[in-house]
Amino acid sequence: MDEPSAEEIAARLTSEQGVIVLGTPESWREADALPDEMFDFDETYDPETAAETRFWVPTELGKQVQEIARAEPLKS
Repeated sequence: MDEPSAEEIAARLTSEQGVIVLGTPESWREADALPDEMFDFDETYDPETAAETRFWVPTELGKQVQEIARAEPLKS
């Protein structure tokens, strides 16, 4: 079975998912509420301060869906 296109994914987003997609997930719960392969989890480490920074990065598919979602009004 073919994977859905960015247009199909964007059309199926609920308003809550649309808000998350237009920003980035703030938790694993939010990320799990989105279609697969939208965001990758990454982290950086600063050796000078020993600070770890964790963040979500949109995948190529995620970027495409974000562009479509920005151009279309969110569903209620």
